[in-house]
Amino acid sequence: MSHKIHNEHNSSSKNYIIGFILSIVFTIIAFYSVGSDMTKGWILFTIFFAAIVQLFIQLWFFLHLDQESKPFYMTQAFAFAILTLFIFVGGSLWVMYELNYNMM
Repeated sequence: MSHKIHNEHNSSSKNYIIGFILSIVFTIIAFYSVGSDMTKGWILFTIFFAAIVQLFIQLWFFLHLDQESKPFYMTQAFAFAILTLFIFVGGSLWVMYELNYNMM
């Protein structure tokens, strides 16, 4: 029994490290896209893509939705995460657009 717990702990630690590294990679991709000479459309696409991928990384590696025994809760969590993503990203883009428009 002790051996089984030890293996689960190593697997859990490995998943956390993988999730952390992937989160850092996609954060760096988003920062790099803003600092690069890409067009505005590609920058927005890259940031949006990185945000969606990070959402799934967080849900998979840190919230352990792959281990959920009831799929209904997993579906609800994904739906809520997507809704929240659209509210935050869409709202942020809308606010920034309006600020840019009103300040020019």
